[in-house]
Amino acid sequence: MTHNETTATLIDRLGWTQTKVDELLQATAEAMGEYLSEPGTLTLPGVGRLISRKQREYISLNPETGERTLMPPAVELDFRLSLNNDQIDVAPLVSLLKKKRPEISDEDAGRLQSEWLTPVRESILRDESIELPHLGTFQCKPLSETSHDEERYLITFIPSELLRRGVNSYFAHFEPTLLNEGITFDALPVVKMGEENIAESSDNVIVRASATLTPREVEMEAPTEELPEPEEAHTEALPEVKVTPGPVEPDVPMEPSEPVDPDPPQKNVTNELAESLRHLPDDAIRQRVVERSRRTKRGRKSSSVWVPIIGGVAIVVAGLFFFNRDTTER
Repeated sequence: MTHNETTATLIDRLGWTQTKVDELLQATAEAMGEYLSEPGTLTLPGVGRLISRKQREYISLNPETGERTLMPPAVELDFRLSLNNDQIDVAPLVSLLKKKRPEISDEDAGRLQSEWLTPVRESILRDESIELPHLGTFQCKPLSETSHDEERYLITFIPSELLRRGVNSYFAHFEPTLLNEGITFDALPVVKMGEENIAESSDNVIVRASATLTPREVEMEAPTEELPEPEEAHTEALPEVKVTPGPVEPDVPMEPSEPVDPDPPQKNVTNELAESLRHLPDDAIRQRVVERSRRTKRGRKSSSVWVPIIGGVAIVVAGLFFFNRDTTER
C-alpha cells in the first residue's frame, strides 16, 4: 500500500478528515522518535518491536573513488517481527501520543493507534509492503534462496526522515567529515558504502508454502484422458417384499395312513360284448339288446352311474356288429 492508499484507508476507518489523520500520525512519529532517542524497545502490538541502539562512529569507504568519510555516532532502529496478537495493548502508544498532544481524547488516541497497526499487520500477512505517513515503510522482500516448495520473505522497517531525526536528536549537530589522505583512525572500523545496514534477524523471515509448481510437478499434474465408463444395463429394481414371520407352530407327528389298494384293471367291455354277439343271429342280437336296455332302465335307480355307459356301449356294439356283418356279406 502506498502513502495515499494508507491515508485513504485510515480516513475511511476512522471517519476523520485528512488533516486530522495527518496531524495525529505526525504527532505519533515525533513521540516515538523522542522515546527511542534513548536505547530501548517500543512494542508495536500485533506487528513487532522497534529496538533503538547506539552505533559508534566509523569510517565509510567508497570502493570506486577510494574516498573515506568519518561518520558520526548515531542511533539506529532495528525491527523485530512478532505477529502474535494474543495481547494487543496500545496503552503505551496512547500514552506517548497524549504527552505530545494532550488535547486529544483517550478514545481517539486509542482508535488511531489500533487503526494504523491493523493495515500493517494485514499487509505483512499478505506478503505486501506498506508505507505509513510520517512513520516509515514496512517492506516485504522475497529472498533469493527460496526453494521450489517454499517461499521466504524478509520483513524490514525503513523509518521515515522525521522518525530518523527524532531518534538522533542528540547527535543532530554532528556531520559526516571527509578524511584527507594520510589521516587514519586505527581504532575505528572501516565499512564499505552500501554495507552499513545492520544484519537482519532471522525472526524477520516469513516462510510460506510455494504455490508455484516445478516443471516436474506440472508434468505430474497434467490431466490425463479418462476412458468413458461402460454403461450399465438398465434394470428395474424389483419392489422389496417384506416377509413378516408368523408364529411357529409345533411339529405334530402325522398318523400313518392306511394303505390304498390300487385300482383293479378295467375290463374291455366293448370287446367282450362284441365277441359274445358275433355268432348269434340277427333276431337274437336284437332281443339281447332290448333285454339289456330294459334291465338298464330297471337298475337306473340303484346305479345311475352305469346307465349311460351301458346304453352307449350297447349301441356301439350293435353298430359295429351290423357294420362288420354287412362287410362280410359283400
